[in-house]
Amino acid sequence: MATAEKTVNDAGKQMDAVKADMDAIRSDLKSLMDDVSSLRSAATSEAKAQLDERMADISARATKARKDMSAAASEQADTARKVVQDNPIASVAAAFGLGLLAARLLK
Repeated sequence: MATAEKTVNDAGKQMDAVKADMDAIRSDLKSLMDDVSSLRSAATSEAKAQLDERMADISARATKARKDMSAAASEQADTARKVVQDNPIASVAAAFGLGLLAARLLK
């Protein structure tokens, strides 16, 4: 009888140990899930920050390119205006010639 009680007590202790191990596993799993969630949030935030930085850089470069192109177009228009003012007869003749050429090509 004493042996049966000892076996029951040992089985009870083993069940308690298994329950404690299961509780520890549950706790570790919850901690792991929380860590994964935190890492995912951090990675998402970092990726968003990098994307925002790249978009700002692209926007700044596009704005600079637009300003540069506008300045170049304005400079070319000023150059053309100066050429026409300096050579009005040649400019009218050139425009007339280009008009004739365009009329021939479009026929």
